[in-house]
Amino acid sequence: MLPAVRKAGVSTIVMADGFSCKEQIQQDTPRHGLHLAQVMQMALHDRNGARHMYPEAEFVRKRTAARQRSMKRAGIMTSLVLAAGTLLLLSTRRTKWKLPVIF
Repeated sequence: MLPAVRKAGVSTIVMADGFSCKEQIQQDTPRHGLHLAQVMQMALHDRNGARHMYPEAEFVRKRTAARQRSMKRAGIMTSLVLAAGTLLLLSTRRTKWKLPVIF
């Protein structure tokens, strides 16, 4: 399967429904496999019938942007939880360290 993906033209749609197949394609080639539903969505929205270079690029771009937003939110939430935990710890031990109460 992977040699066929490597030989495929840049406008060829690479379709793979399974998770492991999609991961192998993504990790071992410069391409990304599309699910059948994504291919059907492309067919419905591509009214001109134009062939694009790397047809999966739009799906990959959206997926990457969503992953980056998710990672950013997770980083912010982790920082907030750590800051709140640190403040809680300091407020419970303020007599030992003689720290001023801020709140």
